Amino acid sequence: MDLPINFRRLKSQSSMIFIKFDDIKRVLDKKVEELEELLLLTYDEALILFHHFNWNRDKLENSDWFTNQEKICRKAGLLPIDETPNAEASHDCPVCLGECSPEDLDGLKCGHKICKFCWSSFINEKVRIIFFGISLTIIKVNLKENEFFWRCPGNTNGKNCNLIVPNAFNRKYLKGENESKYMRKLCISYVEENKAIRYCPAPDCMYCIENPSLTSRTIQCRCSNIFCFRCGREDHYPCNCEIAGNWQSKNIQESENTKWVDVYTKKCPKCRNPIEKNLGCNHMTCKHSGCNFEFCWLCLDDWKTHQGSHYKCNKFESLNEVKRI
Repeated sequence: MDLPINFRRLKSQSSMIFIKFDDIKRVLDKKVEELEELLLLTYDEALILFHHFNWNRDKLENSDWFTNQEKICRKAGLLPIDETPNAEASHDCPVCLGECSPEDLDGLKCGHKICKFCWSSFINEKVRIIFFGISLTIIKVNLKENEFFWRCPGNTNGKNCNLIVPNAFNRKYLKGENESKYMRKLCISYVEENKAIRYCPAPDCMYCIENPSLTSRTIQCRCSNIFCFRCGREDHYPCNCEIAGNWQSKNIQESENTKWVDVYTKKCPKCRNPIEKNLGCNHMTCKHSGCNFEFCWLCLDDWKTHQGSHYKCNKFESLNEVKRI
């Protein structure tokens, strides 16, 4: 018995992994812990490195990691590029310029020491900007870098620090709702920046689909929605994604044209072709294919029986009067 085309194409999705969004953190933790064990790194170091390679373990393992770890670490933001600054005797915070005791300062392996109040403000503002796009404090937060993995706000000799602020350090200064938002953004970053994972585009569906081999294009979600994994549009087999995208753009453009016609034109009462009135009186003459039907723009009646003048329509005004009553 011949199988339906859709079924034949969907049989190949046995390698698909269907994950509810609420389970993304558990899946991510497992993959980071595997890297942690393989590369002999801490959880935070493995997480930053995994993100640096776009959440692609194969890409990481095929990189220069095993031959030039220091180069990769500096590129990924695990090690500072510039020399560690010397600690100043005054213990001034370089952000708020306040004088602090050594206990009030905190920093990363780059050596930049900032007061704990400024660290808290900086990290909490980053979370607020990610979710709301606005900053409410004077702490300088680069709006162009509103990504999840942000860098130390310190600088050496005018050069910004390249070190990524680790997950555990961020969470130390986040409490309650902001910590929950931070962890949610980590999961969002893993899904949205990972080419092997895509949200199901169906409204209200909570599933993400992982396609490790990136071989299957047509996917059927657990919610029964069928879509193209590569572009996220509804299934467009046998067209490729580029053709489907061009077709969608054309349809949108034609839809906008249709809206304009509906708003700014009226159909000739005789031949039903659209007519635009851009100036002049209400006496219209249709010029489509020799129609030449004459009518009133306001009431659309035959001009021969029209009641009123070129700039006044008795029928239209009486209808408006009834509506007002």
